[in-house]
This record gives sequence, structure tokens and C-alpha cells, in this order.
Amino acid sequence: LEKLKAASSSSASANAGSRDEVHVQVLSSALLDGYRDALDHSFSADNSALIGCYHAAKVLAIPLLRLYDPSDVWPFDLSVDHGYFDGVFDICFDWTLGKKRFQEQLDAEEKEEQNRKRGFDLKPILEACSAVAAGEEGQAEYKYLLPPSIDPPSGLTFPQYVLKRFTDLGLQGVALDLGRLCPSDLAAFVEEDERMADHRWIVRVRSSRYGSARDGLIDVVRDGSGGQTVSDRELTLSLAKLCNGLEASSSAGARKRKGQTVEDGLILVSVQRLLSEQGLRSSAVTTTSVDEERPLRPTELLNLVRAGVTASVRTDPETSIRLCLAGLAVAEVAGRGEEEESDGMATASQSVVRYAAPVWSLAIMSDADLWLSLADEYAAGASGELGIRDDFEAAVATTVLYGVVRGYIEGRQENDVEERSRSSKFDQHDGMATNDVAVGFYDNADIMTGVMDELRAASAANDGNAKALETVLCAAAGAVMG
Repeated sequence: LEKLKAASSSSASANAGSRDEVHVQVLSSALLDGYRDALDHSFSADNSALIGCYHAAKVLAIPLLRLYDPSDVWPFDLSVDHGYFDGVFDICFDWTLGKKRFQEQLDAEEKEEQNRKRGFDLKPILEACSAVAAGEEGQAEYKYLLPPSIDPPSGLTFPQYVLKRFTDLGLQGVALDLGRLCPSDLAAFVEEDERMADHRWIVRVRSSRYGSARDGLIDVVRDGSGGQTVSDRELTLSLAKLCNGLEASSSAGARKRKGQTVEDGLILVSVQRLLSEQGLRSSAVTTTSVDEERPLRPTELLNLVRAGVTASVRTDPETSIRLCLAGLAVAEVAGRGEEEESDGMATASQSVVRYAAPVWSLAIMSDADLWLSLADEYAAGASGELGIRDDFEAAVATTVLYGVVRGYIEGRQENDVEERSRSSKFDQHDGMATNDVAVGFYDNADIMTGVMDELRAASAANDGNAKALETVLCAAAGAVMG
């Protein structure tokens, strides 16, 4: 066989149907049968050396036989009869997905011969392996491929070997499809192999483990696996939302927290879409569609909000209001995320100050002259009238800040109604810990301090007018709330 291998390597191609082909067939069968018989009748406690030699003989004989037999009938039968995983996989792959897939059809005589042999199909072998694993009797023709038979170099059973080979080829989808025939092997494989991390949720859904599927999808988003686009992330989070709705094994509190994580991700996607519609996109973006952009982080989104408000404040106050509300939504999401990462060590207000304060500052600076004028008026002696004067609300009602406060309060009220509706479906003693984050400057001293720091940095506030300006801004918020 070694001489024939050397001869075939030195020539342009092996001659199918030649005397050499017959020699290779006869010698390969004799060699492999000899090793198999030796193993079957061995009384040694350690057959590792013999197994190694047997595998080396398969590696020599079967690929060589494939050079002389383009139909792959003999090589495939030998691979099956001697448990040569490489040969079985390579032949099935070549004829179903690989280089021989579109070869010319066999003539009638060859087809008849082929039909008498085993088909080049992995599915019946995987089904037989799964049956044996379940305690059923396996098909005798696949005896040396069935568990507990393993591939000597890798130590894998045939189903495990097949799943790994397809994953090595980057064909995770094929692995998932064939894995339906050996679900226990697939479940173990996807959890152990990091290359399948993005696909674990699929296997978990198949087994109705919706909570684990949701967690897997959230992990895909959190890790940024696979270079996700905005469209990919939206789809991933939408699937996670569906899984969370179907999950019923964990507590209502746990479902609520996971659901909030999913909703937060969808909020960031929505904000990015809104910004893109306004022509606000990251400088690194080279695509023409927001669907193809990479998902932006909260800080990146807030930078775009700042740019958008600065550009639109004089010409389109309504757009400035929408952008500020989007920025506050991002601040809430970022605040919840940081609070979770700190395991509750930081309060919500501490977490969101650096996100929310700049947004409120943008809204205030959009009408800076008016707010400074009102602060001067208050400081000059209007302390008893501010906030209840008939003309005060009229004066501030057209400002960006007034519109943002109104939109923010209305949004909070709508969320409260939805939250009460959801909470009524759960046991109130089920650990329903809320993870609500409020970012209003008017009821959070830390955020107000952050706002004033931003205004000082913009030269709009100073030690002389800071207290009066705070009072005027809170009065404006009070006017919105009635």
C-alpha cells in the first residue's frame, strides 16, 4: 500500500478500474480486517498500541482507495465496516455539500451497484447512534460507528465527531440541523464549544428551556458576538423578549429583571434609529442604512444627542425636545446597567448623574437667555410670586425644557400604568424588586447638582445666580405638573 501510495502521488492521477485499483481494494480490506480480527481476539488489558496501528492503517488505506475509486463505494463501505470516522464524514460531506455534489450522474449499471451499497448519508448513522444511547438496539451495519466506539485521535463518539467537524468548517447551521437526530449530544456540544455560543439559545428553545434561551440571547448582545448590526441586535432582543414571555420556571421578580434588561436593549436600538432618521450618525459609520450600523454604546448615543440638539435648537425646537427625551431614555438605561454591575452598591441617582445632567443642561441652554432673565427677576424680589404668576407658565411653556419635562412626566405616567398592569398578574410577595431609575432634576438633588455643574461649565451659572436659577428651573417643572 505504501508503494502504491507513492506511485499514485508521483503520477498525475490514479487510474480507476486498473489492476492497481484491484490491488488497493484487496490489500486495504486484508490489512484492515487483519487489525480488526486482532483486536477482537486480543486478551491484552491495554490495546492502545494496537488501536493506534489500526487507525494508522485506516488513514493509509481508505484515502488511497478513494484515489482509485471515484464512486467512493468501496471506501465508504470500508470506513463504515472499520469505524473510520474521517472516511465516513469526508465521503458523505463531499457528496452532499462538497466537491462531488454536482458531479455527473452515474450510469444505470453504476446506479444499481450504488443502490446495493449504503447511501452517503450521515442521518441514518446519527439516528442509530441516538437509538443506542437511548438503550435501544442499534443497526448491525453501523456496529463500529455506534457508541461506545470512539475516534482514537479525538476520543469523540461519532455524533460528537460530526458536530465538531461541521463546526470546524464554519457550518454551525448544518450541525444544528443534524443535531436534531442526536439531541443529547448536541445539547452537550453547544454548551461546551464556545464557537456555538451564539446558537445555544436555539437548542434551549427546542427543549423548552425558555429562560436559558433568553439568557443566551442576552449574552449574545452583551458580548457583541459576531459583529452584530443594529438589525441583528433588534432581532436578537425581540427573540429574547418572546422567550422571557414564555418562561415560567423562575420567579416573577427574576422574569421582570431579565425583561427589563431586554427592554433596555430595545430602547437603545430605538434611540439609534431615531438619531439616524435625524441624520445623526457615528463618524465611523460607512454604511447607508442604520440596519447595517454597529449598535452604539450609551455614551456614543448621548454624544449624538448633544450634537443634534445643538444643531436644531434655533430652527426646530420640537426636534430638540424629541432628542432630549431620547437622551433621558438612554440615561435611564445606562443608570440601570451601572447599578446592576455595581451589585446595588451605587444608588440610581449616583449612577445616572453623569448621563442625565448633560441632557437637562442641553434643554436649559436651548433657552438660556430666558432662564437667566427669570433667575435675575427672582433674585431681585419675585420670590413670593414665582411659579404662581399667570404669566410665568406662559413665559416658559414654549421652551425646550418645558417640553422635555412634560414629555418625560407623561412617559413616566404611561410606564407606571403599564407596570401596575403587569404587576397585578404576579404575586406581590414574589420578590418583585423594582429596578426603576428616575432621572428628573426636579426631584433628585444629585442630578440637580450635576446640572448646575454643567451650566457653570457653559458659563451660564455662577455663585451669584445658581440658587435663583435652581429655584426657577424647579418652578418650571412644577408648572408642568400643575
